[in-house]
Amino acid sequence: MSDFTVILPLEILHLIVFHLDQHDCIQCMAVCHRWYHLIPTYMTEAWTSIKISSQSWPKFNVRLLHCLNAHAKNAYIANMDTACVLNELSSSKCAITLLDIKSHIYGEYECFAVEDTLYTALQQFSSSLTDLTITSHPFDISPLQLLSQMHALTHFTLLFDDETMEEVVWMMRPGNSSSYADRSNRFTSKIVFLHLNGALNYETRVMPLLQCCPGLKAMILSSSIDGARMPITDTYFRTTLTYCPQLQYIEWSFDDESHSSSPNDSKVQQWKSLASQTGYDTGIRELSIYGEELADIEPTIPSLQQSQLTLKSLELSCLYGFEDLEQLGDLQFTQLQQLSISKIKVTSIDWEYVFGSCHKLEHVSIVSAVREGETIDSIITVLTSFAKLQSLFLDIKFYADFVIEIEDEPEGAGNPFGEPFDDVDDPEDDDDYEFDDESFDEDDVPVTRNHSQMCQNLGDLSTNGQLYSLYLTSICVSGQGLLDICDIRSLKVLEISVKRHHRLCLEAWELEAFAEKLVAVESNIQSLLLSSIIRVTDTVLEHLAEARQLSLLTLHRCPHITDKGVDLFIENGRKVGSIERKIRLRTCPRVSQDRCTN
Repeated sequence: MSDFTVILPLEILHLIVFHLDQHDCIQCMAVCHRWYHLIPTYMTEAWTSIKISSQSWPKFNVRLLHCLNAHAKNAYIANMDTACVLNELSSSKCAITLLDIKSHIYGEYECFAVEDTLYTALQQFSSSLTDLTITSHPFDISPLQLLSQMHALTHFTLLFDDETMEEVVWMMRPGNSSSYADRSNRFTSKIVFLHLNGALNYETRVMPLLQCCPGLKAMILSSSIDGARMPITDTYFRTTLTYCPQLQYIEWSFDDESHSSSPNDSKVQQWKSLASQTGYDTGIRELSIYGEELADIEPTIPSLQQSQLTLKSLELSCLYGFEDLEQLGDLQFTQLQQLSISKIKVTSIDWEYVFGSCHKLEHVSIVSAVREGETIDSIITVLTSFAKLQSLFLDIKFYADFVIEIEDEPEGAGNPFGEPFDDVDDPEDDDDYEFDDESFDEDDVPVTRNHSQMCQNLGDLSTNGQLYSLYLTSICVSGQGLLDICDIRSLKVLEISVKRHHRLCLEAWELEAFAEKLVAVESNIQSLLLSSIIRVTDTVLEHLAEARQLSLLTLHRCPHITDKGVDLFIENGRKVGSIERKIRLRTCPRVSQDRCTN
């Protein structure tokens, strides 16, 4: 049988080989001597990024190394002797620009304290490497020494290895902390993006790096170590802006409970891209501060004075609190597009003054608490003036529901602001949720407090022509509020949720009226979520089935619906429209398991 690689034209052969992945390439190279040399020459695109680990690739794979050349740009190394791998990549003349190292394994001649071998191996790519990520013990690597050697490096990430948490906590005790390097050796780095997790100490482990990065544009600082967080002061924040005058994107996370130690990948990639853009600008554009107490956030507010005309995204979050943030009252953000306020007392903010001029605001998220008699009508009034508002997330609860009085406790013990409230509808809690059909009594379920006066002007949002997504919790909506929401013609996604084990004060007839109005006004809502609203019945589902645009219905902890209601929603939906209709159910005890999984 003839070798098709000899018969076919090179263009056709290239199209065939183009569809092979890296594993296929390695297998094909074992066929014969000709294929060993031919296949890699047609698969340079497939080897732009390589992943090397002790499980997926042998330590010394001759066929793998034969595929590598200057076209190999991105390398991901996990659970390997990194220095050994880097030496092999260098021998293959790889021009690595992005390097991600996870769980570095020390070679035979490397010691824990001084990694001369790893430094030497990395230095082989000093002229090409621009993006370096190391997930390792933060005391294994000296960032200053790395930056002084890697002359082309612009993006640097040093993440904390959870396996060494106890050792890091011990080393961070007074007398054990050491700086990254000798401060007398000063140099200027090209770093524009810096992400440090587990930095812990600003003066000895962060500031020396910032002094060498005058062109820094994006910075993420966080600590995932319990009991060893790195607080912020006004001095620290001003010092950061002094050393890095071009800094525009900042995330500073202090707590290790309410916020993940690693930001989402999309945000990291976006900031990396923005930091790579050329040009010199001043003023913060995106600021995210996550603290345990309000005292962690307040020091950053005075520095925002210079960024009122540049700030586009602002996230302020407290793990404990619901306290007043009075300093915001002196600021105005005319360019703000995204606003997120979590567990800060929003009723103390002059919304008309601070945010009334935010005509470019597109996304708003508010997680807060109010006292009895307070309303959020003033907030809604301001939000209705935002012509570009696309999404609104309101998670407002009563302050008394979450503040826990601490009695007979020593001074300084516990949290003076009370325990953090639970996340709404956490799916991980479903395994603990039990429903006894025979003994169920609605009177035994705690009633959410009377909230009919909490928010009476939801209907005013109908004047906004771009509101796409709306999320509301229990005290933000009433029966009349539901009817008003139907008038928001631009709304496509609606989610109504309530804290677990509390029932929303909505009667079945109010829900039926809501469903009927959705049909009557020909609402454009395509996705509807109802969570922990126990008055949802099969009749409500039957009415919702007539909504022509409704394609996805999600029900969570609704004990009264049955298989009959689910079938009515699906079958009647086919009669009123041609769209594919789906229903998602979670913890609905009277619905059979087969319908919950479909």
